[in-house]
Parts: sequence; C-alpha cells; structure tokens
Amino acid sequence: MTDEHLDIERLLSATERCEFVVEPEADGQRLDRFLAEKMHFASRRRLQDHIRRGAVALEGRPARPSRRLCAGEIVRIEYEKIGRDLNRPDDIELEVLFEDDVLLAIDKPSGLAAHPAGQEVARTVLTVACLQAGHRAYRRLPHRLDRETSGVLVLAKTPQAQRALSDAFSGDHVQKEYVAVVTGQLEAENGTIDRPLLREGYLSVCREHPDAKLARTDWSLEMRGERATRLALWPRTGRRHQLRAHLASIGHPILGDPLYGDAGSAPRLALHARRIELPHPRTGRALEIVAPVPDHPVFHLT
Repeated sequence: MTDEHLDIERLLSATERCEFVVEPEADGQRLDRFLAEKMHFASRRRLQDHIRRGAVALEGRPARPSRRLCAGEIVRIEYEKIGRDLNRPDDIELEVLFEDDVLLAIDKPSGLAAHPAGQEVARTVLTVACLQAGHRAYRRLPHRLDRETSGVLVLAKTPQAQRALSDAFSGDHVQKEYVAVVTGQLEAENGTIDRPLLREGYLSVCREHPDAKLARTDWSLEMRGERATRLALWPRTGRRHQLRAHLASIGHPILGDPLYGDAGSAPRLALHARRIELPHPRTGRALEIVAPVPDHPVFHLT
C-alpha cells in the first residue's frame, strides 16, 4: 500500500486515463495482451473493444489489438468504466467512534464494503471517509472487515500512522472481540476452536494440509435462545473468514451467513466487531475502542 492520497475524483470518474511505457521484457508482445496484464481489472475482450474503437493510442496513433510492441513505446488508453457504481455516496454518513489527528475509528454498518474493488468503488467505507474529509485528505485501512460484518473499523489519517497500525496488526499487537449469533445451542460455557484454515478460492476451509495456516478462536457464551446462541469471540490469529469458517466447522454457522451457512436464516450476518485494543500509532499507549452491539433482533434472540 502506497503513501499516496486516494484520488477520489479519478476514482469516481467515468473514464480512466492510463499511460504505460513498454518495458524491455514486453518487447514484441501484443498490444491487447500487454494492456490485459497492466489493467488486471479489465477483461482482454473489453480492452480489444477499446482498441478497435480508437480509445487506445500507441505513440499517439491508433493501433490494432495484434500490434507487436517495441520497448520504449508509450501506450495511452481512455478506459470507460461501464457497469461500475460511480455515484457519489452522499447518503452515507459514517458513525465516528474515535478520532484525533492521526487515527479515525468508525462503526461500519453491515452491507458496506470496506474499500473499492471490482465494479464497486463508490459505496465503500474508504471512499466515503475520503469524501467526508476533503479532496486531498489521506485515509487508509490497516485492516478489513467483511462487507456483511459491522463494527469497529480503524483508518489511518497519515502515512506514518498507516505504517504503525499495519505493523501492529501484522505483529499481533492488536486484540479484537466480536459478537456472533450462531445456529443451535452450545453446551459448554466457553471453548477454543484450534483448526488450520486452507484457502480454496474465495473461501477458507478447516483442513489439515501443508498449505493450511494455523488458526485459533476463543469463545464464550453470552446468551442462549431456543434455536440460537450468542457468543463473544476472540480471534487469536487473523485468517480470512476465520470466525465464519471456524464456527461452521463445529456445526454452528453464524446466522445469515451466505458463504458458510444459510443466508435465509437471518436478514443480515449476525457478526459484529464489538471491541478493539491497539497501540496508538503516535504515542504507543493502549487505546480501546468499542462499538455497541447493534439494536437488531438478530443479536438479541427475540
């Protein structure tokens, strides 16, 4: 992740203007293949269409998709972002839990992506935070929450804070607590799920495998219902979808989970990041930030 500001105007513009210099290793490569490697978010077919319509210039002139490149040549493209959500998200206001001159913590709502990706670039936490702060304000995410998960999300307001926070998260100097409502009833009052996780495409699965990574989740019972149980969760490692995959692996998937359980079991994913404790990026002192459990029936077992 760079220290540059997020260029909101460019992000939300209908056309992306890019310029590339052909490197020596790309000498002799087809124009369409070269652009596909540079612009991984665009399909080769879409890029071929742009080339044929004259939206791509090679040394200032139109060219065919099959044109072989020479090292040092300059390729310019005006890429139309068809299908992307580019409307300014003026209807979204982030709830601030903590803010000073280097750090911002918000209570992320369920259903809102953390950062721009794919076709979705406007309605994300990072986009909204940058728009609310001003055109050239620096904002970066040292960690993530899944789109469906609500709760504490921390943003850096300076490059120095970004580096300090990223080091804290990667160095296991951050404590996180979640609340989840799972299907069924657990007999024990607390426990630990210690099962390695293996990435399989977009999902993580509990499996003994040479490529699987150690994953551990501690849990404690908070409330029992007739058909569901509310738990406090402490992830001791930071694997992709760790809480969701771990709970599903013991036969108690989180309510409303479209990936590891039954999306129709609840109107939203019953997972909330309730608390985070981390070293302040400037002072190093422990900072605790809390996002109250949402006032939603899925969390109160009503």
